[in-house]
Amino acid sequence: MENIHSLEGTKRLYAQLKKKRNRLEDRHYTIALFGAFSAGKSSFANALLGDLVLPVSPNPTTATINKISPSHAGKPDRSIDAYVKTEAEMLEDLSPILEALDLSAHTLEDLHTKANHMKEKDWQPLDHKKHSFLRAFIDGYPTMKQNLGRCIDVSWDDFSSYVSKEEKSCFIESMELFYDCPWTEAGVTLVDTPGADSVNARHTDVSFEYIKDADAVLFVTYYNHPFSHADQTFLKQLGRVKDSFSLDKMFFLINAADLASSDEERKQVESYVRGQLNEFQIRHPKLFSISSLQALDEKMDGKDLKSGLHAFEESFHSFLHEDLAQMMIHAMDKDIKNIRQVLENFIAASQLNEQERREEIEKTKEEYHHIRETLEKNFGQGAEDAIHNKADKQIHFVHERMMLNFNDLFKRHFNPATIQNKGDSKEALKVAQKQLLDELSFEMLQEVKAVCVRMERFMDQLVNQSKERIESDLYKIRPFLQLSMIEEGTFPLPILSGNVDIGEKEKAGLRKFFRNPKAFFERNEKEEMRESMAALLSPELKAQLETLESLVIDHYTELWQRRYAECMNIWKEDVSDHFTQLQSHLERPENTKDLEKILSQIPKF
Repeated sequence: MENIHSLEGTKRLYAQLKKKRNRLEDRHYTIALFGAFSAGKSSFANALLGDLVLPVSPNPTTATINKISPSHAGKPDRSIDAYVKTEAEMLEDLSPILEALDLSAHTLEDLHTKANHMKEKDWQPLDHKKHSFLRAFIDGYPTMKQNLGRCIDVSWDDFSSYVSKEEKSCFIESMELFYDCPWTEAGVTLVDTPGADSVNARHTDVSFEYIKDADAVLFVTYYNHPFSHADQTFLKQLGRVKDSFSLDKMFFLINAADLASSDEERKQVESYVRGQLNEFQIRHPKLFSISSLQALDEKMDGKDLKSGLHAFEESFHSFLHEDLAQMMIHAMDKDIKNIRQVLENFIAASQLNEQERREEIEKTKEEYHHIRETLEKNFGQGAEDAIHNKADKQIHFVHERMMLNFNDLFKRHFNPATIQNKGDSKEALKVAQKQLLDELSFEMLQEVKAVCVRMERFMDQLVNQSKERIESDLYKIRPFLQLSMIEEGTFPLPILSGNVDIGEKEKAGLRKFFRNPKAFFERNEKEEMRESMAALLSPELKAQLETLESLVIDHYTELWQRRYAECMNIWKEDVSDHFTQLQSHLERPENTKDLEKILSQIPKF
């Protein structure tokens, strides 16, 4: 690179190459860690970090997002930032509790006063999780209210209390720990997300952002635990988006593999997990069996306990430093090819006599004028129609898929366990209807988020198509003119909301199919209710999806317009630089031998 640093006409290419090299050398990676609350994610994170860094939270309702980041000048090793929820976020988290209690409160102060005056019988509508969260809020509010919406410093010694003491942890949105260890020193930020079974709606949105934008996703499951419903929901979402990524960035870990009585048993469990993942459209998963406890002992005591962590770390390091780096190296290769081409043009120019140079100067001026006119054409023509058609087709498939899966959804909420064992069957039916509609609405939004990831990749395809069209036109004028490669874009998701529902009259009509548990489950009443409910919900779901489709189309059309304009500016600069360099060397040719010496030191590809 030093050879071309001072060479007139290659300064922009040199700057591009240097920027990419610096990014490659100082690469920062975000690794997102997912799994159910009891899967041992914190234990696994500690094993990776080589110390007891993360305490284990006893409260799935209040688990925070913990980031372990490299230290830097402003944040020394073992310093911690805690981000306290705002009043609006706390009220959002408490709203299901208020609904269950049929209580209204517009401020936390008002809610605290009302909750403090509740009698023992008033608490009865709350399940254990809601009861625990409200009690923690009541106990912690007097201390934590002054910090709402603030970032506070937490000492290393106090960190565990912000995780284990619910009267503190229920107020914390996220924490960032700055910590020195081999992983963070290699530029890795590890994000320990709330469990897949977190009850916090915001966690679902944040989790999806990490699935979409993290450099790698690690999913931890416990050795002898079947996938919970929350696990299944999360894995379904991974399956929806997995093929949209240019690299397979997902790793799956079976924790507590030391519980296996033999290698044969461990292999059977691995085979079972592979089969389960396959059902979620996650084919050929990168799957590892590990023991976090043994792995931590290995790192702390230097023993080899066959924890399985070494095999994972080897594969993972290869992914980070080879697979991920390869995309950047490929872009750098393209820049080096461009530099070789520029030098070859310079050498050719320096070998011309005076007359030939004057003719070449006039020719390049004409070519530049022609190319500038060419670049005023709309090479993104048809892209907005393509975005509309892509979104329309994707949303159509969402509706089809969800209605095909409606039978399973109905069975999950209307079965002997949910209806028969309840004392009041009518009330149980109402609860089952509400939970089914809530899950249907949730699945709809998850499906549309997955569509958004596909739309992002589709925009990258549109960029490449535009580049190919431009290069095809430019080739007819100047065959060796190269345009910059554009890296994959990272785009914000649109704000998605929607609720699939039917009227109270229709709900009551559906409940009439139920006379008693025996008739409902043993005769055809259950099927009649399912078919009638599907007929009512299908148009409602379609209407909600059409609203979301319009939002998705508007969002990605606007993003495309901005993206296309950015790319065109870059490519126009490429053209301007190319001709400026060429003019300069035609007017003031360099020494041919010096140029050939520099060219000989630049690698060929």
